[in-house]
Amino acid sequence: CTVSPGPQVRLVNVRQALSTISYPSDAQLTVLLDITDTHAPWNDRVFEFVVRDGAGECRPVDNAGPDEARVTTNISTLSQLFVGYHSATEAHRYANLDAPECLIADLHSVFPPQTVYLRHYF
Repeated sequence: CTVSPGPQVRLVNVRQALSTISYPSDAQLTVLLDITDTHAPWNDRVFEFVVRDGAGECRPVDNAGPDEARVTTNISTLSQLFVGYHSATEAHRYANLDAPECLIADLHSVFPPQTVYLRHYF
């Protein structure tokens, strides 16, 4: 097995990215996203993320309760979920996604896995 570098993806602004794209119309989710991002302090925080009727809203949260539904991950894993590189199940199993089992199916419906390819050549 040989590992070689290839195209990479990174969300630069979590709030804007998650609030801008469209989602599957049947996907519904309300969750706190606890994101670690050592290079972008504006992302290194907790966000409330709500998906309803194909639209998403993501906003920073300052006073999140410990009992609220929460997903903890880093910016790399979230970026891979965002583009469909990992399914939520794979990210939970192999990457840095920590979430209650009851949220994995909801995350899967919001971020369905898909074949990822580079559409632009530089």
